[in-house]
Amino acid sequence: SFGIDAVLVKAYDLDLQKVMNLIKQDSMLNQKLAHAKEGIRALYDNDFATSIREFWIVIEEENLALSKKYDNLRHAVNHKIIDGSDAIADLNENFGISIEVGEYLNINDPQVQDILEKNAREMQKLVLNYLNSELYSNSFI
Repeated sequence: SFGIDAVLVKAYDLDLQKVMNLIKQDSMLNQKLAHAKEGIRALYDNDFATSIREFWIVIEEENLALSKKYDNLRHAVNHKIIDGSDAIADLNENFGISIEVGEYLNINDPQVQDILEKNAREMQKLVLNYLNSELYSNSFI
């Protein structure tokens, strides 16, 4: 069980022109921000499978060292049947999830819920750090 998480938000002096440029020009970054928002909403609604899906969308195309860690977990929460033995082995070794080839991940199992919550929170940190660096590098903040 986790306690209440606090999200610390840093105050920024936003330049309205930069914000308008972001809105008008950078559609990919806007999409990633929208998926991050949906992931955070799902996390706070205790919908950990959806939060994992949404956070994964933000980082799926990036070559972040940690992002590949979550590929099979996202696959497991997104698909009805897990049919790859490599995916099954990864879920067991890296996440402690034991399922057999041809089974589905029972996201309502309390043990699975705990695993999904822990990893969704880790993914949230990864996504927020990534987006923060993207916003800085594009001079939006």
